[in-house]
Amino acid sequence: MSPFVLNVADLLGRSGASRPERIVVSVDWGLDASVVVPEPPLEADLMLQAVPSGILARGTVSFLTRNTCQRCLEAFDEERTVAVAALFEREPEDEGYGIQSDTIDIEQLLIDETLLALPVLPLCDESCEGVVTSPESDLNTAPSGDDPGSPFAVLKDFFGPEN
Repeated sequence: MSPFVLNVADLLGRSGASRPERIVVSVDWGLDASVVVPEPPLEADLMLQAVPSGILARGTVSFLTRNTCQRCLEAFDEERTVAVAALFEREPEDEGYGIQSDTIDIEQLLIDETLLALPVLPLCDESCEGVVTSPESDLNTAPSGDDPGSPFAVLKDFFGPEN
């Protein structure tokens, strides 16, 4: 049985009843520049509470990410903690979370909230200068001797003298 599937039979129909749940599991979720590393495992500390329309799950998820800096392209690790909250219903809306029989599957909730917390453009440090240290330098070619301050210096030979 999946560690994400929780039996909630003791809560259903008992509005106000609640119980804690702790899930510790290795996952391999991620985006292009950021991934959740499997070790240490992801930890979700949740409180499940019965409400008239279903089960409310809320709490925090803690995990370690391995990111690639978008400036210097170096890998760096970062600890993250994310607040999560979702309602599980017997007949969920289009994008809602459902209750199947007497269980809820919180995997999609954790995937959604974890991936939304990952940085789209991770930076190892705000002061990171990146691979190129100045805007006029090109690490792939030698300096041309032209005016390095103008990005249009290479075009000067394409046009005749000014009128």
